[in-house]
Amino acid sequence: MTLHTGLYYCEVQDQTIAHLYEHLLIASFKDFIETQGFSRYLFGWLNGETFDTVLFLEYGFYDKQVENLFTEFIQSDSRIDFVHVNNELERIAAEEGADLSVASINAVTTELQRFNFLPFQSLENTNILHDESPVETTTKRPIVTLKKKTPNLIINVLVEMEYNCIEQLATLLRSTPILYDTINETLFAKGTYEVASSWIAREPGSLIARGSVIHESRMELSSASTKRQIEEAIKLTSEKLSEHPNQLRTYANGFITTQTWNTLPIEYYRYAGVIASRNTIAELITPEAVADVFSQIHITVETKIPS
Repeated sequence: MTLHTGLYYCEVQDQTIAHLYEHLLIASFKDFIETQGFSRYLFGWLNGETFDTVLFLEYGFYDKQVENLFTEFIQSDSRIDFVHVNNELERIAAEEGADLSVASINAVTTELQRFNFLPFQSLENTNILHDESPVETTTKRPIVTLKKKTPNLIINVLVEMEYNCIEQLATLLRSTPILYDTINETLFAKGTYEVASSWIAREPGSLIARGSVIHESRMELSSASTKRQIEEAIKLTSEKLSEHPNQLRTYANGFITTQTWNTLPIEYYRYAGVIASRNTIAELITPEAVADVFSQIHITVETKIPS
């Protein structure tokens, strides 16, 4: 079972609307695969990057069926769910570190609908080589503009586990992407933007492993309520793993078969002092083992605005 990867691009004109469309594509695709019976935390990843005239989408899927669903999704003319528009505008503001001025939400919706009909092309299956043509300047008033930049709220989510055996630590190391995705999705729903995450590292001379995820937001967030929501989300993810045993097995097997991940055991040793083969680690990944590890995770949420 090999990792299925791909790269698509679309030529665009309005960079700000294209950036919003990129966010909406990713959020909507995660919703879409859930309606098709797949977990949003086990499918792999879908990332995007928007430039002045080009939008790129890059993916890595553990299951060929998810890749087929993506092909169906990206060829549709109703790709995005407009329910996410306001939240993704907030996330872009956090990403840019500036408040957004929206001239007309109806105009934004109209432009996004137009983007639904723009064709995406795969860079994996075609022969393409050309210079980017200069884009004509326009005097049309921008629909969405950035205001003066001011410091964001920094949200630092600290993850800690006191493990009982080396098997638990190894399970945590490979299930960290699931854990961090759960944290990210919880914070994304609050209009935040992820800026960094760390490897899970063992505290020298102890049985404690720690990691962190850092987000930024334009809005004030309660540390206590955010902590509670993250804990509830982790518990829900643990419970739902048993509904996707085959997808979790595909996720684990992808760790073995992806050739470029052959050096990950070095990183596991660097940060956690664990020497283990990819086969051994993959065999540890079961719904019960991951749920057991997640049940022992302690979350701390710290927020601050840089002075």
